[in-house]
This record gives sequence, structure tokens and C-alpha cells, in this order.
Amino acid sequence: MYYGRRHQYIYYPIAWVDSLSGQTYLPGYYDENGNHYGNVAFKEGDKYKNVICKCDYCDSQITMDMTEKQSQELECPNCGAPMKVLSTLDEMENNAAAAGNGGGYGNSGAYGSGSTVRSSGIRRFVFIALLIIAVLFVIGFINRAVSSVVNSYSQAVQYGDNSGYGTGYSDGTGSSGYGDYGTDTYDDGSGYPAGVSNIDLFGRTIYLDKTGEGTYVISDDGNASYDKMISWEASYDSYYDPETDCYIWYNNDVTPGIWQYWYEGISSGYEPSGWMEYDESGVWYIEQDYGDWFELPQSDYAYYLWHIEEQGTAGGNSGSTGTDGSTNSNGSTSSDGSTGSGDAENVLPLD
Repeated sequence: MYYGRRHQYIYYPIAWVDSLSGQTYLPGYYDENGNHYGNVAFKEGDKYKNVICKCDYCDSQITMDMTEKQSQELECPNCGAPMKVLSTLDEMENNAAAAGNGGGYGNSGAYGSGSTVRSSGIRRFVFIALLIIAVLFVIGFINRAVSSVVNSYSQAVQYGDNSGYGTGYSDGTGSSGYGDYGTDTYDDGSGYPAGVSNIDLFGRTIYLDKTGEGTYVISDDGNASYDKMISWEASYDSYYDPETDCYIWYNNDVTPGIWQYWYEGISSGYEPSGWMEYDESGVWYIEQDYGDWFELPQSDYAYYLWHIEEQGTAGGNSGSTGTDGSTNSNGSTSSDGSTGSGDAENVLPLD
């Protein structure tokens, strides 16, 4: 960097292109305003050093040292015609000598390898380093945001494992069981036993028969004939329906048990929970904060909403056979040989 009385200059010995901005820089000097100068001659003592002059008559060009007065009375040494000064004349603020400022005209001075080029290179390096740090920071922030969303979703699916809380909302009659705490076993004989995992109750795949618009029951003849199939997703402790992008599980830690649903695009707007339940009256309920249930707004109803009829889930009663061959009774043996009694396996109660 050269600090003149008129301007501050950066010198480039050759042309180059800034890879970040795409701007092309010509050989020579650039001031703080971005103006280009082919050559700048700085004053040392009473003379300007390495001043480039040109004769328009004979096209001669010479480099010489001169005083400011001499620069106004130049004559061509070849033909005697007046010469004009091509260099920009300036004086260093500290009156330091500017040696070898050939400015790309063939002189092998100090500008091409001196502090100016090094200073410019250092600034570019610092700028690139700061840019890389900023990009890494943004990537880290995005990763943390995505992780937070994934964790919220996982908590919505797995929150309160084996906690024994009920579904959380109440119809005001006291007879639906919504919002009650779970019990060890059912006393009405119509539900599946509490504390038994969904896999032990229904197997890893459930086949459903359609009985009406958006209404299904568990198929009596397994996979021989069915309208919808949902499979167990171990990573979310739920069954999954790819057609509607919905996660489903049977909450048998409340009395009576009830199917719960998590619809991408609907439930995702009610985090941290978003679990939904269907009431026999035809109304959907949704949980936003854990334990905070309310009726799903009509604006969020969608044509693809579907549910499993409660009577369909309880139709097998004790001793019925699951869709993958498991026996659905308390203390029974599932398809993988495990016993369906005691503490629940992968049970996902919500508070």
C-alpha cells in the first residue's frame, strides 16, 4: 500500500482476476476509489522519480527524474517537440522514496515483489479465511436446527416411554377414558391388555379392510385380502402408512385403548407433539403441548385422513390371532417367540 498525499494506492505488476468477485484488475495502480493509473511517480526530495514521458510527434517515450517545474517545460530529446507526462505525480505522506516504480512498463522495480503485493495477498487470504469460517458457522447452525427438528419429532413419537399417561383430552362425559391414567389391565373385556407392545398385539404388519370413507378395520383374513397395509417402523416405535405419510400406534396404556396418528403436514404444525386421535362422533383431536389436547381446526382437515375403527381393534378379544401369526392374549407368545406380558416393549404413551 502506498500512501500519497492525493490518494492511497495498491500496485499490481500484472493483470489478474479476483476469483471471488470476478473483477479483472489491470497492471498498475488502483486508488481507494477503484480508479486505475498506469503509472504513479512519487516525489523524493525535490524531484519525481521514474516519470514516464511521451512525445506525440515522434512517438518517443522516456523515463526520467524531474522537478515539478521541469514537468511543465519538457522537450523531446529526439525531435525537440513538447512532451507530455504520462505518469500521475504524487508525494508520499511520509516523504519516503518510491523506488523502482516501473508500473508494468518494463522496469524491474520493487513494486512487483514489495510490500504492496504482499499486503494485498494477505488481505485476500484473510477475507477468504473469514468467508470459510462464516460458511462453516452457517452449516453448523443449519445442522443444529435440523437436529432440533428431528429430536422434536422423535420426542413426539417416543415421548414418555412407559410413563403410563393417557391421551390427555376429555369429552366431558367421564365415560370415554380420554385423559385417564393407564391401568395394568382392562376391566371391560373389550380391549387389549395394557403393558403389551404393539408388535405382540398386532405383529409387524397390519392388514386393513376399508369399511367406509377414511374408515378401516383390521382384516379378519390377514393378507389374503386387504385394502391397506401398514408396517412397523422400529426407529419411531410406530406403524407407518407411506400413502398418507402417517405414523400410527395403539396406545393401550389408557382405558379403553385408542389408536393415535401422526400426519406429516398436519401434525408437524403442532409440535412438540402433534399426535392425533379420532372420536367416534367424527371429530379429530390433536395434542400440541404434551397433555394439551383440543379439537383439530377444520382448516387442517384433509381428504386423506383415515382411522382404524375401535371395534375393529377389539374384535379379536383375548386369544385372537394377530396378522403375522402372533397370539393376542396377555401372556401369549408373539411371532418372534417373545411373551406379551409384564412391561411394555416399545410402548409409546403420551402425557
